[in-house]
Amino acid sequence: MADALNFVINKQPYKIIEVPLAKFTEDVIPHHQNVYQQYKSSIKKLLALNNYEQLEKEIKEKKRNVKQLRNLMYELDTLRTQVEDEDLDKFDMETLSLRKIILNLITGYTELEKTVNQVIERQNVELEKENLEPLEGTSQIQMQQTIEEIKLQQREEQLNKVENIHKDVQDLNDIYKNLNEMVVNQADLVDQISNDVDNTQQNVIEGTRTLAKAHNYRGFFRWHDWWPHWSRSGSKGRRSGGGSLRNSWLHWW
Repeated sequence: MADALNFVINKQPYKIIEVPLAKFTEDVIPHHQNVYQQYKSSIKKLLALNNYEQLEKEIKEKKRNVKQLRNLMYELDTLRTQVEDEDLDKFDMETLSLRKIILNLITGYTELEKTVNQVIERQNVELEKENLEPLEGTSQIQMQQTIEEIKLQQREEQLNKVENIHKDVQDLNDIYKNLNEMVVNQADLVDQISNDVDNTQQNVIEGTRTLAKAHNYRGFFRWHDWWPHWSRSGSKGRRSGGGSLRNSWLHWW
């Protein structure tokens, strides 16, 4: 809870945020662009050589790159929460181009994977046809059904891959939502703490006033302690000693 409060309170001006942001611009993004270009060239060569086995390996290995790019997008959003409110517009303008590059790289990886999967699917269908043609006693309808089942299975596999991508995006959206809720909740807690401090200060002031009044009342009752003739000597005592006691009381008052 304390760490969350510090996260909300310790916002920083854009000049300080420029330091980690420069690393994105100068190092991280260019690195991912170079990796993507090398990957794209490799895919083209393997397609030209019809090396389907190596293509499948390349697709599986480069899924990590897409995950890293999504993490970069999340890091930018996390960095944005640390920027002071008056600098948010400037931060958004500076990071807009970075976000576009990241999204384009993710799209590029996705399109290459889609192309490779389509080529592999066609190759698998051709292989199935070659394996089915030598079969004797198998009707044309049965072979067609087998081909359709293979295609259906491949489509299901593709659908599962798309659903996994969609799930990753949904998980990322949930993280953003939880982060925003945390910021709002902690802001309310800070306001409550401020109100409690104000109330405590007011209570201290009221207590001080009450003590002062109590002190004055104590002085008033001490006056009765040194007015003995009022309670012990009756009216005669009041007549004989009244003048001097009044003078003493007025002097004390």
